[in-house]
Amino acid sequence: MSFLPTGDKLPIVLQPDDGKLIDVLGDTVAIKITGEDTDGVYTVLENVSPPQGGPPLHLHHREDEAFYVLEGEFEGKQGYLVVPAPTDRPVGIPDNHAEFWVDVNNVPGAVVISKTCDCSGMRESLVSLLEQSSLLTNSQASTQ
Repeated sequence: MSFLPTGDKLPIVLQPDDGKLIDVLGDTVAIKITGEDTDGVYTVLENVSPPQGGPPLHLHHREDEAFYVLEGEFEGKQGYLVVPAPTDRPVGIPDNHAEFWVDVNNVPGAVVISKTCDCSGMRESLVSLLEQSSLLTNSQASTQ
């Protein structure tokens, strides 16, 4: 048995500050590994949220997502379920689940996110996320 790499793909090893940075509603997202790097199989992001920050209510239509809390403490909601996510805690989210996460500490929080998709169209995904958040929030308000 050989443990040498086969094909033209090599392991991806990054430095802590590597990755393309984008601002998403006050969160800083570093795109670490792209779908282009993995032939569209997965994407890895690092997200830093300010206190009381985090991704708004959104829905993943075609990808599962897992994240690991590096710093801080997050609290999320999936459907009617409130989910605590303290430091050193992994969280898995299947597709077709509406969710949002809030950094509940008084300091910035950080998570590493892995998505089972090619998220190279991140800009379009974020526009969709904002539209979904607005629609879901308006829908919730009209049912209360």
